[in-house]
Amino acid sequence: MLAQGSEIIYIGRAQGGTTTIRSRLKDHFSGREGVCTKKPTHYCSEVIPNPVAREKELLEWFKKKYGKLPRCNQRVG
Repeated sequence: MLAQGSEIIYIGRAQGGTTTIRSRLKDHFSGREGVCTKKPTHYCSEVIPNPVAREKELLEWFKKKYGKLPRCNQRVG
């Protein structure tokens, strides 16, 4: 999760292999993932056996609690 202040702005995952938590954070901080996640103030991570299911669970929890996805997870379209 990436946050600015106390706001969760993005929930994502690193699946393993060459895609690591470090490489995903570098992608976000560099702007390769867009400007929305370029300047978070802090992040948290967890190492779990099924990152896809955990990401889905966290996104569903957030949507249920706030009625929408984190602003940087929302798709423009």
